[in-house]
Formats: sequence, structure tokens, C-alpha cells
Amino acid sequence: MKFYISATGIKKVTISNPGVGFGKGSGGCVAALTARRFSGRTLLLLLLLLAIILPFIFVRFAFLVLESASVCDSPLDCIGLRLFRGGDTSMRIREELTRALVEATDQDSDGRGKKGLSFEAFDDLVKDMTLKRRDIRAFASVTKKMLLQMERKVQSAKHHELVYWHLASHGIPKSLHCLSLRLTEEYSVNAMARTRLPPPESVTCLTDPSFHHIVILTDNVLAASVVISSTVQNAVNPEKFVFHIVTDKKTYTPMHAWFAINSASSPVVEVKGLHQYDWPQEVNYRVREMLEIHRMIWRRHYQNLKDSDFSFVEDSREHSLQALNPSCLALLNHLRIYIPQLFPDLNKIVLLDDDVVVQRDLSSLWETDLNGKVVGAVIDSWCGNKCCPGRKYKDYFNFSHTSDLIKLSSR
Repeated sequence: MKFYISATGIKKVTISNPGVGFGKGSGGCVAALTARRFSGRTLLLLLLLLAIILPFIFVRFAFLVLESASVCDSPLDCIGLRLFRGGDTSMRIREELTRALVEATDQDSDGRGKKGLSFEAFDDLVKDMTLKRRDIRAFASVTKKMLLQMERKVQSAKHHELVYWHLASHGIPKSLHCLSLRLTEEYSVNAMARTRLPPPESVTCLTDPSFHHIVILTDNVLAASVVISSTVQNAVNPEKFVFHIVTDKKTYTPMHAWFAINSASSPVVEVKGLHQYDWPQEVNYRVREMLEIHRMIWRRHYQNLKDSDFSFVEDSREHSLQALNPSCLALLNHLRIYIPQLFPDLNKIVLLDDDVVVQRDLSSLWETDLNGKVVGAVIDSWCGNKCCPGRKYKDYFNFSHTSDLIKLSSR
């Protein structure tokens, strides 16, 4: 095919088609040359791209291999997890760690397993896991063991603190408190602190059955003062009350000095020590025997708690600590059953503990009919059985012994 272009002053120009003018063989050579040029350029671009991408792939692969030693079960598993799950292994690590902690047996946690790993500090654990490349199960087992050991130490320390605090707060005799020491000094230097209690004109009230007699067995000066003050403040006729305070020999001096200096306005207060009573020989023998039995029980209970590392049950904590209270071995705590021997001239009295705060008039108690009973006690209160643990005679007497039954039946 030919095109003829003519113009003025220009000769004819002929443009020939290569495919027509030179035949089929020339067209095949041009096509091969074009394809060869296209392949060479593509290969050069691919090589250039690989040279840029391969270093990044190598670095990423190296990081995956390093992380797989402590995180994944195998490098291929970790690489596949990163490549096909977007590189987030937090969920899988958490599942693996949770499974390992659950599967860790008590034997492994107690340190009697095959490996027997034990570390005192968490830094030692991290160093061992880093150097020896241990798997996640070993890490979970050792970590669980360390946590259990620390929990036992904390619980043991709490129990020790509770017991030692209890013994320290109750173990110091009341006569060695600062107030008792100051009152003892006041008794020796102040004549007013040594005045007679009660005054001579009120001595006849001590055995007069027309008055309301209240007995307090205590070695706590302030506690006795609170009981008397609260009773007087809430009484309709406070002049009808007579208070008998019975204390031990060590506390008699400060107790006497306190009520001699701070005498109540209306009621009669008597302070008397145990050394001032003329005890029958039978009562002395029974009291000493009772105290010795309680000392044996106290020593055995304390030894049991000590052998168990003071790890008592939470529900029985109050009872266990109460058994360690030195007041359980105090003589005053056992004399309430011998009150008839202490006050043989009185027909009816009211016994108040030193931890009582009176909130109403107690005069109605002397008008209560006991229906021939010897003792009347409060059986219901806001704290239930915890306030009055011993409500029956079997809590204090052993009825399985024949001699006790004979003595009780004869009386």
C-alpha cells in the first residue's frame, strides 16, 4: 500500500508499509525484538524491587525467630501466626498461659516436681527463663509456686500479727498500767486516797437487804468506774444502790485510791481485795484446783496453735484468741460461782461484768421473781450466742462424774 503526497515545490514522497513492502519474514523479526525488550525491562524492575524488599523481610523473619523462642511452641507456628493473623499473639499467649497455670499441679507448685525450680525473687525467675529458654509451661508452674509461697507467708504473717497483738494488749497486767502506777503513788503520798471506803456512817448499808447491791469482780480501774457511773446516771433512785468492788491484791491500792479521790455523790462504794477475805479451806482448795486445770488447758491450746503456725480457721479465730486471753486464768474470773461465800449476809445481788455500760434503771431487777431459782441471767442480746457462750450448767460442770451429781443433789 502506497500513499502519494504532493505539494508545490516538493517532490513525491513514498511511505511504504514494512509488512507489505518487505514480506512476512521482516515482520516476525520486529515482533521478537519488541518482546525481548519487554522481558528485559520487567526482569530489571523485579530485581530492583527484590533488592529493596528482601532486607526488610529478612529483618522481620529474624525478629519472629527470636520471639518464637519464648512465646510460641515453634518458630514456624509463630511465623504462621504473625503472617496469617495480622501479627497479634496476645490472645494466644493469654490462652497458653491460662492453660499452663490451670494444668500446673499442686505437686509442681509445691516444688516437688521433676524440675524442682524455686526462686526467692522474681528477677531470678526472669533471668533463668531468659538464659535457659524455658517454655511457657515451666514459667507458669514456677510462677504459680512463687505466688502460693508468698500467699502462705502473708497469711502466716497476718495470723502472727493478730496473735502477738492480742497477747501484747492483754498480757500486760492492769496493775502495771500508767494509771495504776500513778494511783499507787497517790495512795502512798495522799492521805485522802487512803480514806476509808465506805465512810463509817455508811457501813451498815453494806449488809442492809433493803438496798440494791451490785457486785463487780474486776482488776480494771477505769472499767469499774464506767460501770458505776453509767448505773448511777440512769438510776431513778441512785441513793438506793450499793456497789461492792472485789479486786486482787495488786490492784487493790490503785482501785481504792481512785474511788477515794473520785467518790460518787449518792451511792455507797466498797472496795475490797481478795487478801482481805477469810476463805474457807474447802473454797481455797477448789479455786486452786480450778486454776490449775485452766492453766493446763491454756498451755495445751497455745501449743496446738503454735504447732499449726497460728493458722486457725477464720470462723474460730475469736474463740481461739479468747482462749489465749490471760484473764481466762485470772482468779477473779472464777469467783462468780463463790459469790454466796463472799457475801453471806445478802439475799439478792446483781453481778455486772466490767465491760458493761448500763443504759437504763436496774431497780426492776430486784423485783423480778426467780421462781425459786438460784441464778438469773440475760439469755438474749443483740449479739446472740457470741455474748453468752455458756448458758447451761454443762458448760461449767462435768455431770458425768458421780461425785458432782451427789454434791449437787445434796444441795
